[in-house]
Amino acid sequence: MGCCKKMNKKMAPFDNDEVNMAETLAKLWAGKKIIITFVALGVVMASLYAYYTRQVWTSSATIAPPLLSQVDQYYFIKTSLDSNWPFQQNKMAKERIVEDQAAGMFKKALDADKLTDELFRSALNIFESDSRVKLLRPDGQKQLIFQVLSSAEDAKRAQEVLISTFQEVNQEIVEEKKVEIQAQRKILETALYYERQKIADQANAMRSSEIAQLRLALDSAKRAGLNERQLSNYTNLDSPALNFLLGAKFIHARLSTLQEMPLVYPARYLEIKAQLDELKKLDNISLDKMQGFQVVVAPSLPAQRDAPKRERMVIIGAMVGFLLGCLGVLGRETLNELREKF
Repeated sequence: MGCCKKMNKKMAPFDNDEVNMAETLAKLWAGKKIIITFVALGVVMASLYAYYTRQVWTSSATIAPPLLSQVDQYYFIKTSLDSNWPFQQNKMAKERIVEDQAAGMFKKALDADKLTDELFRSALNIFESDSRVKLLRPDGQKQLIFQVLSSAEDAKRAQEVLISTFQEVNQEIVEEKKVEIQAQRKILETALYYERQKIADQANAMRSSEIAQLRLALDSAKRAGLNERQLSNYTNLDSPALNFLLGAKFIHARLSTLQEMPLVYPARYLEIKAQLDELKKLDNISLDKMQGFQVVVAPSLPAQRDAPKRERMVIIGAMVGFLLGCLGVLGRETLNELREKF
């Protein structure tokens, strides 16, 4: 008998739990209209919120370092300026310059830390500073490519924003590199003009000095009565003071020749002139086709919006309404029981 009593005491809590659960379900069933009402309100409110909240559509595109055909003119000009060469329109020379520069430029787009293409780096920096788009760099794990994203309230607008951003970024890079090239060209031209003028001044000074020496020698030869040359070799004179020994006739002829003939410049002077002439051809080279990046996958037209997730919001609204309805029913029953007791 004692054992039975102990077992009955142990089973009592389980019986009470079953009774409480049954009572709770009964109360909820009795208040099903209230619960349904709350569920309906939750669905309606979630639907209204999902309908009036701002929609988000995202267009994406994949980019990579530019193609050789998109940057060859820029690197040809830049390399030529950097090496201080006169420009050559020769095709083989151009290809060699471009290939030398491109050897370290086109690396795998997956290795973001080792990109050496300055145009592509410039483009990436501009994308990162533009609030209209989001740049995704390769991380070697989930993200394996360079992607640019743009979000807007409708799909067409998202795509248009991305397309216009690409155009603006490339235009900004072109203008930036034009200014850079013009500045470098100006420095080079200034240095060449200065060197050419220095060579010309030296050549003029040398001829003026020789003319002055010959005039003194001519005066000395006339005073000494030396009309004919006294030396057979002009180069045997160790000092300009002995030029009068050449005789007045020879000195006069040499002096007339120096005064009448155009100044003869050294080879470097002519090289500089050729360089300056070639630099002027920069005006005929256009960078308008230059691209800071290539578009591997064009900006997409989103087929599905990113937000709001209306179906999910309606389901969440219904669940919240159900929970609030259950709490309302149970709360009402609890209050009624308390009133009956007191």
